[in-house]
Amino acid sequence: MAKPAKIVQKTVVINRAIPGSGKTTLSRCLKETLENRGLTVSVHSTDDYFLTETGAYQFEIHKLAENHIKNMQAFRQAIDRGTYLVICDNTNLSPWETEPYATYARAHRYQIIMIDYAPRDLAQHLAVQQVTEENVAAHNIPARDLSEMLKRYHQYHKYLNRLRPIDNNGGPAFTWSNELQTMVPTDEPIKNYDYDHLLTVQPNQYRRAKREIPRQILALMTTGKAE
Repeated sequence: MAKPAKIVQKTVVINRAIPGSGKTTLSRCLKETLENRGLTVSVHSTDDYFLTETGAYQFEIHKLAENHIKNMQAFRQAIDRGTYLVICDNTNLSPWETEPYATYARAHRYQIIMIDYAPRDLAQHLAVQQVTEENVAAHNIPARDLSEMLKRYHQYHKYLNRLRPIDNNGGPAFTWSNELQTMVPTDEPIKNYDYDHLLTVQPNQYRRAKREIPRQILALMTTGKAE
């Protein structure tokens, strides 16, 4: 077993991406790289709770709230154990989706790194969502739903600017209604994303990002500075 790297700061990574952006694959690369350095890593995605015993993805909307709770509980338990790197691998297209994760990270003095994945063409996102023998866990998300996610990605992208003044007239934050089985508005304004460092992955730089981002995050954890 490798001798653990000397850690300055335990870290939470929050991914923000449309399905098919490569966030889960990069998270695996990150996990492998840091574990090879002797560090503990835990990855948490609500989607994992929709996987069947055969590994196929089976979305059931009535289980969405329950599975988000399960994912949040597992995320908290990883932090409570003192895991060096804890990854939230949800889509996180709107700021309020990340708030419970960021709040818990702050309460336990974890730094937060946001990784924002710029979208590819819609056709490319659709292509990688198709279920095949080699990829039974693909989500097979319809074009209409992916198009709506793309809209939300751009709609809430401005909230990545942490210095942006909160606009009480900019529309409300939303929350999930179990009764209505949909998102409903709250009385709260939309807050900015909470993070310490922001890394961006462009589609045409994805292969390089798979090599560089693990190194950058390891540097932020061990020296407090990006490479």
